[in-house]
Amino acid sequence: METGLKTIQPNNISEFSNYKLSIQVSLNGLCFCILRIDTNTFEYYKTFVFEKKLTPSTIVEKLDAIFNSESILKLAFKSVKVIHNNMLFSLVPKAMFDKTNAIDYLKFNTKPLPNDTILYNYHENNTSYCVYLAFTAVNDYLNTKYKSIENIHYTSLLLQSIQHLKQNNIGHKVYLNIHNNQLDIIALNANQLIFQNVFNYTTKEDFIYYTLFTLEQLNLDPNDVEVVILNAIKKESDEFKILYKYIRNVKIEAITTSFSVAKHIKNKTILNQIITNSF
Repeated sequence: METGLKTIQPNNISEFSNYKLSIQVSLNGLCFCILRIDTNTFEYYKTFVFEKKLTPSTIVEKLDAIFNSESILKLAFKSVKVIHNNMLFSLVPKAMFDKTNAIDYLKFNTKPLPNDTILYNYHENNTSYCVYLAFTAVNDYLNTKYKSIENIHYTSLLLQSIQHLKQNNIGHKVYLNIHNNQLDIIALNANQLIFQNVFNYTTKEDFIYYTLFTLEQLNLDPNDVEVVILNAIKKESDEFKILYKYIRNVKIEAITTSFSVAKHIKNKTILNQIITNSF
């Protein structure tokens, strides 16, 4: 299944020096977004949602088909960013980080193979590194399409987005990011990161279990701590209802962007908040 729009029709290829491209890659979908720099406007947005999780080699086949049908993606952009959306990551404090030991940090929560591509991003605001696996087959394919690519893990962008909207919080604050039956939980204390993890869930009971279990491990009282849902979900949703049943201080605070959206993109609620904050 695919959603979105393809509308940019520049007069010549050289005009694409005025455009940036972001690609989000996950096992259950792909997302492409193009920003026009001089107007700070999203002019192209398209998602491809898979019915089930695919293997990296199958994703390469999907990418190849998309590049053959979406000729706009073959052009020379000013910059290209690839966002890796997976659960194969680990946060490492700056004081403990050594790039020669990157594979060892991942062994705590995944099983990296010798030929896996290991990357890392530095989080300046909380002085830590996000070490993560990138699907080698996908990375190799995209590197044949573009001369230069900036890689980043989606959790790094999520933390950056929270930094932009946070205020001078004295106590604890917990952020929930919900997408494709995946739950990101990020906890801050006086604006300092103290916890980050991601969980897959299939039912609302799974969802509330992971949330309450995290609060318990952090010694946070569900009747007192502020919990913020980052997505533009509705208060009528199962997730919000069950959260409010067990947690008193719940609010929705969607991640905003400083860029505008072209008029031809009618349903602006479909925009992925992570990819739109990647530029």
